[in-house]
Order: sequence, then C-alpha cells, then structure tokens
Amino acid sequence: MGVARANGAPISLYAMDFTVMSGSLGDQAAWKLSDLTKMSGQMQIPIIGMIDCAGDAHLSFVMGVDSGMPARPELLPILKDELPQNAHWQVIATGPGREKIWDLHRRCLELGGDVRSGLEDTLYLPSGERAVANEQLIEALVKMVREVGKDVASPQEARKILGVMR
Repeated sequence: MGVARANGAPISLYAMDFTVMSGSLGDQAAWKLSDLTKMSGQMQIPIIGMIDCAGDAHLSFVMGVDSGMPARPELLPILKDELPQNAHWQVIATGPGREKIWDLHRRCLELGGDVRSGLEDTLYLPSGERAVANEQLIEALVKMVREVGKDVASPQEARKILGVMR
C-alpha cells in the first residue's frame, strides 16, 4: 500500500494476495487502506487495486471517493454492460454519506454483482450507528443480500468463485 507514480502522475496503489489469509484484511491493514483512501481523496489522485486471483476476471468499481467514480447507483447498469464475459464484479463504496454506500450495495446486488464491506470502506451501519467491528458491517450486508432474494456464499463457495483453493 502506498503512493507511486504512473506516467509522472501520482497514484495510490494497494494489492491483495489471496495466498495470504485468503485475501482478507486484518484490522491493521483495514485501517491502513482506509487511511490510503482518505489521503487519496484529499490529494485527488486515483486508487488502483491489484487483486491476485485465478480464473475469470474480478473487477471492483471504486465509488464515492473524490478521485474515483461518483457514488451514483444509476451508473452501475452502464458499467455492468462494459464487463468482459463471465466477469465477477463488486462495488467498493466509500466516502462521506452512509446512505449512498448502502444504496450502492443494494443496486449492485440487484444487478447480480457481489458485495463486500469492512471498516476500510465505512464506519457506519445502514441505521447510522457507528460500527466498531467488521462483523457488524458483514451482518448488515448478509441481511441486505437476503432482502433482495440472493444467497450468501459459504466460505467454500467464495473460494471457488475466487479461484482460491485451500
């Protein structure tokens, strides 16, 4: 995680390796990524995430930060139409305004995308209450997944989707 230059322009960069902790972030890494996101917004520079996985493409639409796409759910159908065949996709919704974060997650699910969250994305639950642990955010997402009529992937199913074998 850090800041680099691409063609002379500053960029923020992070990588996730699915061979380390199955690609999950511990609390310390989550706070670092949160700080990187905030700093990138203040500097108005893009964030590039590199995620190592096998199989079909996995894409993340980073929305809601000053240096990323606006947090507008109506953009998701347009972005989805541009995806490669068999691509898995998700929204990384962050930035100020908790309502838009949860609205983006819901629209992503309705369009067939995957969702993820953690303290690196938002500190607030849909109710506006401050989350103190990733578990609370994941529980809110699980509830939303079920509300839109989808199933939550088991750890084994998620590994298969991501091409991660244990």
